Amino acid sequence: MVVSNLTNVISAMQERIQEKNRLLTTASKFLEHHNIPDASAMHLHRYLVRWQMDEQAQHQTASEKALLQKLPVTLRRALLEQARAPVLRRHLVFVALSRINYLFIERMLCDVITSVIYLPGDFIFHDRMVCSCLYLTVAGETAYLQFSQTVRRLLQKSPLGMTQSGSEADATQAIKARHRHLKTYTPEQGTMLCEAVLWTRWVHHGDFEAVSQASLYTIATETFSDVVRSHVAVQQEMQKHSQRFVKALNESADAVMSDLFISEMCFEVD
Repeated sequence: MVVSNLTNVISAMQERIQEKNRLLTTASKFLEHHNIPDASAMHLHRYLVRWQMDEQAQHQTASEKALLQKLPVTLRRALLEQARAPVLRRHLVFVALSRINYLFIERMLCDVITSVIYLPGDFIFHDRMVCSCLYLTVAGETAYLQFSQTVRRLLQKSPLGMTQSGSEADATQAIKARHRHLKTYTPEQGTMLCEAVLWTRWVHHGDFEAVSQASLYTIATETFSDVVRSHVAVQQEMQKHSQRFVKALNESADAVMSDLFISEMCFEVD
């Protein structure tokens, strides 16, 4: 049964690939037949590339979900645990929680974490947005621009303004272009962003965007809290650590206050 289901998923993927190839061939013939100017042809090409990447990302996510749903529960959870555990093991907070109660971490890996794909140019979050989840980079290139108080003052003076989400993106790009000394971080694979949302109400302190097609894990605070409440020992330890984390965060300098602040930095602040 499992082999049959896997074959069906692979067959569906092959059909989608063939459909995309047919569309690209049709577009190429259309441009040639109607003598479309180069500028318009370039716009069409960019749109089709973007569309194709979006379709591939959506199909990849849907195919993985379909495959996992067709597997026996024990096998599905084992695969999710093996695939996601190496990312969580990079971070002190999850290593400590796994030693308190590994069942809690197993539920995190199988029931709480969500896999998300972003396309090049997608903004994952903006500065001053209310944060609702933790992010872990898995694959692809991303960029994080930390917003200190100085950067915010520059943005407030920007003629582009900060009233709409589109204007914020334009203003950010203008500031980055005019002030090249601003630090843009390129998180490596397995980097954790916004751990603070697990311990306190958090508002983003920068812009985070996908440079290439990027795969991330997200941990939604509501789902995380529901699982924590069902494990008393974990809940007690997290209450203790939250006090330490918030204290270290409040005592950190403006240059350190960012979405990249994680538990390991609590000991550096002490």
